[in-house]
Order: sequence, then C-alpha cells, then structure tokens
Amino acid sequence: MNKKSGFQNIAPFSFSAIPWLAFWAAITQNTADPDLFGYLSFGRLFFESHGFPYEDVFSYYPVKNPWVYHEWLTGVIFYKMYKALDPWAIQALKYALASGCLGLAWMTARLNKADGKVVAAAAMMGVWVLAQGWSPVRAQAFTYFFFALTLYALERVRLHGAVKMLWAAPFLFLIWCNLHGGFPAGLGVLAIYACWFWAGGKKREAAACTAALAGSVLATLVNPYGVDYWTYLGKSLFMDRRFIVEWWPLPKTLLHGFYLPASIFMLILFLYAAVMLPKMFKDCNPGAVLLPVLAALAFLHHRHGVFFALGFIAFVPGYLSIRKPKKIWGWAASALAAFCLAGNMLLAGYQGLYLFSGSPFALNAPSYEQAPVNAPYYPTGAADHLLARGMKGNVLTDFHWGEYLMWRLHPNFRIAVDGRYETVFPEGIVNEHFLCFENPRVGAKDFFAYLEKYPTDTIITTAQSAAHGLLAQNKGWRLIYQDPGSALFVRKK
Repeated sequence: MNKKSGFQNIAPFSFSAIPWLAFWAAITQNTADPDLFGYLSFGRLFFESHGFPYEDVFSYYPVKNPWVYHEWLTGVIFYKMYKALDPWAIQALKYALASGCLGLAWMTARLNKADGKVVAAAAMMGVWVLAQGWSPVRAQAFTYFFFALTLYALERVRLHGAVKMLWAAPFLFLIWCNLHGGFPAGLGVLAIYACWFWAGGKKREAAACTAALAGSVLATLVNPYGVDYWTYLGKSLFMDRRFIVEWWPLPKTLLHGFYLPASIFMLILFLYAAVMLPKMFKDCNPGAVLLPVLAALAFLHHRHGVFFALGFIAFVPGYLSIRKPKKIWGWAASALAAFCLAGNMLLAGYQGLYLFSGSPFALNAPSYEQAPVNAPYYPTGAADHLLARGMKGNVLTDFHWGEYLMWRLHPNFRIAVDGRYETVFPEGIVNEHFLCFENPRVGAKDFFAYLEKYPTDTIITTAQSAAHGLLAQNKGWRLIYQDPGSALFVRKK
C-alpha cells in the first residue's frame, strides 16, 4: 500500500469522526436536569411502598387521582442504578443511548446508499439540533433512541424486505410506553409506513407493518395504569404549555433568544430538506411524507427538533452531493452547508473545551456559587438548612426546583408545584402557580391571596425574584436563610 492510498483510507475515517466528536462534546453536560430528581423520587417511593404508588404523596396541592406517571419505569431503573452504581452509570446510559441514536440514523442513511462523507457532513449540520435532547438525564432519551431504531427497522423492511424485524415491534413498544410517554412518535412512523406500503402496492410489507402497528397499540395497554394511560395521553398531547420554553414554537424561541444556535440551524435544515422533497417523491421514498411531518412538529414545539434532526440525517444525505457545484444556487447551498459545518464545529468545540475540563460522567446539583455564570443551579443551602433544623411542613418553590426539593426533603416536607407537571397536577393549578408566584409583574394582592389559598408555611425562591421582594416587605413572613442564589422564608406563627 502506498502513502497516497493509506491517506485515502484514513481521511474518510477522520472526516466521519468529526460529527461524533462534536456530538459527544455538545451533550457533555453534568448539571442534573430537574426531572432526574423526580425519577429518583418515584424510584425511592416504588421500593419503599407496599404496592404500586398510584397516589401522589409529594404535593400538598390538589392532584390527579390516579397519578399516571408515564416515566415510572425510568424512575425505577435510574434509582437502582443510582443506589447500586452511583450517578456515573446514569450518565453512561445517556451517552450510550445518544450514540445509538446517531448511529442508527447514520446506518439508515447508509441503507439508502448515501456516501459516507455526505452522511458525515449532514450529521455535522444537524448535530447541534440533535444535541438538544440530552440534558442529564431525562426519560425522553429512551424515546429518541427507540424512534431512531424504529426508523432503521422500517427502512430495512422497505429496502430489503426484512419484515421479520417487525415481529419485535410489540415488545419494543411494551418497554417504550413504560419508560416514557413519547411512544406515539413511533406509532406515528409505523402508521406512515403502513399507508405508504399500501399506496405503493407492497402488500407483504404493508400487511406486516399494519399487523405490527396493531400489536404495538395493544402492547401499550400493558402498563400499571391500563386505559387510563391513553386517557392521560389524549389530554396531555394537546395541552397548553405556554410557560415551558422547550414547548414553545420555533418563531417564539427565536424571538426571545432561547436555544438560538439550535433554532438557527433547524431553519437551515428545513431549507435543505424542502429542496430535496421533490426528489424523494420521485423515488417513492416515505421520507417525502415523514420529513414534513417531523418538520411541522419541530416548528410547533422546539423539543421535537431532535426527531427532525434524526429524520434529516437518515433521509437527506442520499440526495446530497459533495461534488463541485455548477450553478449559482449550488454555490449558495454549498456556502450554507459550509457555514453550518463551521458553526457547529465551533460551538461544539467551545462546549467540549468548557465541559471536558470537568467530569463528563458526574451528575451535579450545584449551588449558585458552584454553577457557571447564567447556568442552572439548585437551592442546596436552603435545603441543607431545613434538614439541619429538622423542620417539617409544606414548601412552595419555583417550578424548576420542585423535584430537587422533593428528592431532598421528603418525607419532612411536601412540595407545591413541580416539574412532574401534567402527570400529577390539573392544568389550572400549574398555570395559577406561574401567574401568581413566578410572574415578575404579579401584584401584592394576587400574590398573598395565592399564598392563603393553600396551606403554605415555607417558601424557597430566588434571591432576585418578585416573590422575594414581596415577602421581605410583609410582616407575616420571616427570612431565616439567604445565600446569593436563594432565600428561605417561613410563615410567622
């Protein structure tokens, strides 16, 4: 082998490694997501209870009965991993699921005869959008992985007639539905492919896909809640989540400057996908239907951008070329692609240098002093103070701190509203909390009327909040602890 041929073998490998390194760098976060504490709290309750915990024991606010916690199995698994192996195991699982996600999308593109270098370029373009779903560690990680697996299996059926793979679909959805309520995304893909096969006259594949869809729907009924699970989903899938940023539509996130890099790159991916759709229709590729559906979901809710990024990496590379463009629009497209590649590499590189200097397998709950500037933090000092004094009661706190305090303070304290959101609280209860407690423009009359509505005797809030200012001026409440990030008030007796 001469030097030139050796270089030719190494160069494609090196190019393909770039999106993987960028992706791993972008998801290397070690500040625990608030939802993780909700999972751990459920897992602890599960093993301490004599039966399955259908009733909420953590909140003193009005709650739903039964409590349909669609992430219950995630909580059980994470709690066992946390106790037996320490937090690094949960982080390792996240990296494994994330790598599997990108790997399955990559393999799907290769099934469609896409050039490896083109797949690498497409993955690099979509890596920042794809990286948005891996906050450590949320149950939706399972949904993203199973979605990518479903897509890969269906493409194997379409391109190679591997219908036997669909026999496993009901078992997959049985596990999926108990880990996370995002399984309708997989059912939707199955439905699209079934319709596509029927319309294309592929009766064998269509029949197998339809049977897999029916079996998978039935399998989702095998859960602790039975039909109540689907009743919950029917309401939650279309509920208004105006106060949760990740559920905002793309124009709103752009307008307010949230998730800015991912939102910009998502628009660019939309453009590339739109240009390729006519070719997909011509080739009778189901991506011609699936990609617009995924794009619509990503446009309506930012958190669904991961689904679109997976679809983009899986389908679009087969219709892209890295040859020298011959027309002006080709040069423009190439320049746009180069911008995406360079921008994503710079962002991922910055993220990697910033976070790899720490511990990528750690799971931290930093205080205000420990957290980087403008990064999430937790009221660790206030929680420590309550535990040290052996206090008990009902604590009202900010939405994103609720699950952390639930994990730290149970059973001494019950929490008001927390990130379990619609699984346990009626919609009006959560909206009332945001309007009357976390609203920076709330008036004193509405604020204190809200405090009297429920038996709140303890409040933990941010040191800069409107609630802090109102409580500090009120004679009915006393400040007993404060640090730069949080303040602890108790009701005077």
